[in-house]
Amino acid sequence: MLVLLHGHGEEPDAFAAHGRRLVDVDAWTIVCPEAPHELPEGGRAWWTVDEDAPTEATLSAVMASIPSETGTVYITGFSQGGAVALRLGQRCSEARPHARCSLAVVSAFLPGDAVALPAGTAVLVVHGTEDEVVDPFHSELVARRLRRQDCNVTQVHHDGGHVWDDSVADTVRAWLHPQQ
Repeated sequence: MLVLLHGHGEEPDAFAAHGRRLVDVDAWTIVCPEAPHELPEGGRAWWTVDEDAPTEATLSAVMASIPSETGTVYITGFSQGGAVALRLGQRCSEARPHARCSLAVVSAFLPGDAVALPAGTAVLVVHGTEDEVVDPFHSELVARRLRRQDCNVTQVHHDGGHVWDDSVADTVRAWLHPQQ
């Protein structure tokens, strides 16, 4: 199962196109929840400007949208969606002990207070060295903190900015399908 969490100002349907590039849609369940806050300029947000992280209600709603299947749940997020993915990884591991959760976060940052993931959790951290929206330092911080929790962190830097482009999709796809 693949859960895709769009970034701030994006719509889930547009972001769902990335899922179709990452996995075989006939063999995978793809879930692309909608962030709860509609922005005046268009698109959606996972939390408002006066909050530091997604609320418990938001996290609970996203968890409720994920079918309870056994096997690995891959939670993938971009930017603010990547921050939500980090929180959901913690929640998924607690709520679904029968499933394994793995995370791929792109241009992400730590949401509010620290995130705790179980040791051994596989996490891909991708960030552009020219990102002017979320400083690449944030991916360094995410990777370092998760390594201290004994997570299996793969960190990839690309030459671009704050984007999910073809090269980022190729990186995530290769991580999802290491034998291909």
